[in-house]
Amino acid sequence: MFLDAWKDDYQRFFDLLFPRLEPGGLFIAQNVVNKRSEMGGFLATITEHPELFTTIRLALGEGMSVSYRRRR
Repeated sequence: MFLDAWKDDYQRFFDLLFPRLEPGGLFIAQNVVNKRSEMGGFLATITEHPELFTTIRLALGEGMSVSYRRRR
């Protein structure tokens, strides 16, 4: 899944979409570095979630998170 929406809504979209993400799937979000202050709890959620492995890459100064849903 790829997310590029209103930054204040990232957590809401994650909460709606994560249950549909199958193990082995990717949840990718754009602008997580340059809009960090607008992300609320989203960044904490994806980095602390026990079912996810998340990395944040700096791409063109905007940043992108790539979260892999671990297989059970």
